[in-house]
Amino acid sequence: MYISNIDTGLVEGVTTRTLPSGTRDIRLALRRLNQRRRVHRMRRVVVHCADATQAAPGFRLQGVFVTLTYRDSAPWRREDVSAYIEAVRMWLGRRRVPCRYQWVLELTKRGRPHYHVLFWLPMNVQLPKPDDSGQWGHGLSRIERAIRPVGYLVKYASKGWIDSGFSMPRGSRLFGCGDSDDDVRYARHRAGLAQWLDAVATPGERVKRVAAVGFVEKRTGLIHVSPFDVRVLRDTQGFVVFVITERKANVDSHKGWDGGGSEGNEQSGEGIRIAEAIRVSSRG
Repeated sequence: MYISNIDTGLVEGVTTRTLPSGTRDIRLALRRLNQRRRVHRMRRVVVHCADATQAAPGFRLQGVFVTLTYRDSAPWRREDVSAYIEAVRMWLGRRRVPCRYQWVLELTKRGRPHYHVLFWLPMNVQLPKPDDSGQWGHGLSRIERAIRPVGYLVKYASKGWIDSGFSMPRGSRLFGCGDSDDDVRYARHRAGLAQWLDAVATPGERVKRVAAVGFVEKRTGLIHVSPFDVRVLRDTQGFVVFVITERKANVDSHKGWDGGGSEGNEQSGEGIRIAEAIRVSSRG
């Protein structure tokens, strides 16, 4: 889309760029940006977790892919995949095998949800077929050994649903990861952070978001504030356009936090979330 007559001088900062939305509806524009943010985060987290699991020390593991589908008469429920994972966890537990997995939710061409689950198992362990064993009673299933497990996961995690013409079920999660190894869980945490935050946070630190303060490192107490500001404008044709500005680094935004409130932080939590969504969308 051609963008014209937008006064980018309205926003001051180091870098200013415009991002067209392709719609005149502001709610739809924000929803699309949030969808792209979710897909980008899903891809980043599941791939980092799979890489960390594959690289973990110990016995050689095989990647086993399980596909779970719904029959037409079976309704989707959010807890279905969790119930299946728990059934597999118990089955593996009786054999003293840790349950390591990543899963993604996808839509079929007809808009029906289905799951792809990647389990990491010892070479001598073979999972029971979910629909035959009763672990998955909502439709059919398929099990196959993955020659390139991470490559398979990237394939499914990259699809998303934004351009499918369908919507994900309300309240659905796009992905899940599970592993008892601390290194894998740390990799999941860092991959789930915004890319700018992962780049500036202290290596080895876990970060939590604190309302009206920013993103706080748990051990050091350092505070990080999003460097992005966003303005919502319209072009000459009435289409919604986002103007994103990367602000100059503010040394005051990295002071230690003692658990109290913080003054001077004008970036609200909602603004941080939207800024990240737009930043991700611009890269996707």
